[in-house]
Amino acid sequence: MRRLVGARQFHCYPRNLPEIVFDDKFAFAQFAKSIGVPTVPSWPLNDSTSAFRTPCLIKAKHSWKEGCHLPRGWPCHSSEAFPAVLDSLLNQGFCPEDYFLQELLEIHPEDIYSVCGFHDGEKPTMDIVAVLQRLASMESGLSCSAVAVVVPDPAGLIEQARLILNEICFVGPFEIEFIKTSDGFKVLEFNPRFWLQHGVFIRANNLLIRRYLGMEVPSCLGGTILNQGTWVDGIWFLSHLFKGRFKVLQNLRMARHVGRSACSFFPSLRVSATILLRSNFSGKLSHAL
Repeated sequence: MRRLVGARQFHCYPRNLPEIVFDDKFAFAQFAKSIGVPTVPSWPLNDSTSAFRTPCLIKAKHSWKEGCHLPRGWPCHSSEAFPAVLDSLLNQGFCPEDYFLQELLEIHPEDIYSVCGFHDGEKPTMDIVAVLQRLASMESGLSCSAVAVVVPDPAGLIEQARLILNEICFVGPFEIEFIKTSDGFKVLEFNPRFWLQHGVFIRANNLLIRRYLGMEVPSCLGGTILNQGTWVDGIWFLSHLFKGRFKVLQNLRMARHVGRSACSFFPSLRVSATILLRSNFSGKLSHAL
């Protein structure tokens, strides 16, 4: 893709993306720290003192490698347990060079925030950005958002994100995750692409897609997006209801407490129900065969 873009055979985003922040979470953490953005403490897996810096998370540097999705990581709560956790990683055939250690934080889903949108340092008036707060995760532990709500910037997260993006002259869609800790917000990860909750921009004149396709409307300049309701993963929501897990309704009530009562389901509830029914039917059929 880099070769084709360099030869101007087609146009795509993101532009100006250093390998260091695209495919190495540990390198990104070191980069963010070097420009003054607070980060979650992390260190190499081969650090001789690793076993004594617990609790920690043995975390993958890459999301994908050679077409395979790597596990998000393994928590380690004590130095005594560290060798066994590391042996488990090795026994499953994973390469230690693809992992690093990160401080393990005890957090709640609502501690995860993300700054997202479309960034172009050359056209700052056309930039669009939103801050999302997670209200529920897909599953317990390390997971992605199932319910997210657009909220006001709680602590200058947009400026920290722009510092990162401007430093690498980034142009394109992005999501930068932050985590709220006892000593302030810290940057967690950088996704230089469209992300799962990008549907929050549909209500805002679909500015994200317009910006990506170069369909800017002079009367619709960029800026910070607010009051766009709550994003809900439709498949996650219905699957929990079908299983009698009515706690998901509490997540929607939480959105009302932060002033975002309108819910947008992606996929829609109709599409989500169709997917779940087909999946359930095909699973029963496969089991019968």
